Amino acid sequence: MMRTYKIPLTMQKAILTIAFDDGYLDTYKYGVSYLNRFSIKSTFAVPVGLIGASCERRPVLKWTHLRKIKADGHDIASHSFYHSRTTTELEITRSKQMLERKLKTKISSFVYPYISKLPKKCICDAVKHNYDSSRISKNMPVFNKVPIKNPYNVKGFCVMGKYSLPFLAKQVERAIKEKLWLIEVFHLVGKKNTKSVHRDRHYRFFMGVADFKKHVDFILSKKIKIMTQAEIIKRYGIT
Repeated sequence: MMRTYKIPLTMQKAILTIAFDDGYLDTYKYGVSYLNRFSIKSTFAVPVGLIGASCERRPVLKWTHLRKIKADGHDIASHSFYHSRTTTELEITRSKQMLERKLKTKISSFVYPYISKLPKKCICDAVKHNYDSSRISKNMPVFNKVPIKNPYNVKGFCVMGKYSLPFLAKQVERAIKEKLWLIEVFHLVGKKNTKSVHRDRHYRFFMGVADFKKHVDFILSKKIKIMTQAEIIKRYGIT
């Protein structure tokens, strides 16, 4: 059974969540480390069964790195077990159990791999039984309204290489103007892009280190409130 949260009467300001999916080692080295300079907390979603190995042929961070991320106050989210397109009910439960056992902390956030719409009911029910919220991802700008009426249908905007910094800035400004919750989802943040597993071209969800830093600096200049997925659901979620 879900918890019931206090409902704010009005949403006074916009909220931004910076999320990292897939747990890439480079993203930890260059993305998370830069946020730590400013004490910015992110939601870091990792496929548990690939920790210390690779995801789509790219190195995934180790448990020691993940413990450091948790110690720095970031929200650790389950991104399933093996990051497959056919996530099972067992994977949903096992990923949470392993993260909680290894990190000795509650894992309340789940992030579906790949999908852009909710899966069949049995999978959604397994997520609801184990987590306080879940997110799906879109390859286009998408926003959430606050308070959160359905914490299991939170939507994130996947940042892609084709989107310019001015375009990303425009989405932040829209969230501020309309007092919305924007989740920016980054995958590979690094110095060098790599070929995609699914197509013979460079990875679509890559952002260079310099551009990532510039975008974070822009966000800081706008003084938008930055919170993790878990923090927002705890504060603004309703049943």
